[in-house]
Amino acid sequence: AALAAGKAEGDRLAAKYPDEPLMGSIASGYIKSMERAGATREEVQAQWAAFAAYPGTALANAAPAGAREAAARQQLGDRAKLPIELAFTAVDGRKVDLRDLRGKVVLVEFWATWCAPCKEEIPNIKKLYATYHGKGFEVVGIALENARLADADTAVEREQKLAKARQVLVDFTAKKAMPWPQYFDGKYRQNTIAVDYLINAIPAMFLIGKDGRIITTHARGPQLEAAVTAALGL
Repeated sequence: AALAAGKAEGDRLAAKYPDEPLMGSIASGYIKSMERAGATREEVQAQWAAFAAYPGTALANAAPAGAREAAARQQLGDRAKLPIELAFTAVDGRKVDLRDLRGKVVLVEFWATWCAPCKEEIPNIKKLYATYHGKGFEVVGIALENARLADADTAVEREQKLAKARQVLVDFTAKKAMPWPQYFDGKYRQNTIAVDYLINAIPAMFLIGKDGRIITTHARGPQLEAAVTAALGL
């Protein structure tokens, strides 16, 4: 039944939207609905293969990237069942390794100084940090800052751009009194850690439990505080 429904959906999309530039998003939405309904990774990949069987259409063109994204998403789901491993040197020189924070509750926030919703969330995170840091709560920032790097940049130009973007982050976090460590690489939406965790919208809040496993990736505001207190056992 699922294969028949998928074939029908492929026929519909290919016929109705042969040249739709946003077909990747449309097809991905259908695939994600399959995943939410419990489709196996084999069924998902079979559906992408079926979508590829419409040569010359936007649907077929979108299929290879969609299949890769689905596979990566499934791998991330597998990883989420295990303790998260994340280590880096923060913009201020601090060494960060989530393995050293086992036994604590950690919020890993993907954000940026240019992101309005991210900035709106800062007071809430500061409140949580002030209230629960002494009880075992930590925050780690993954900043998707945009150094506007270009392939044509010389080594000197690249370093100048990175230094400028890094200073924007340092000044912003100092002004906002955000004491937790920040990861920076200046790669904007290609931020190495963000890409690794398939982050396509920010802010993204990964709350990590005392055992190092992900508790939630979407709680904000009062829901985030409730998740933090529950994880701390308060």
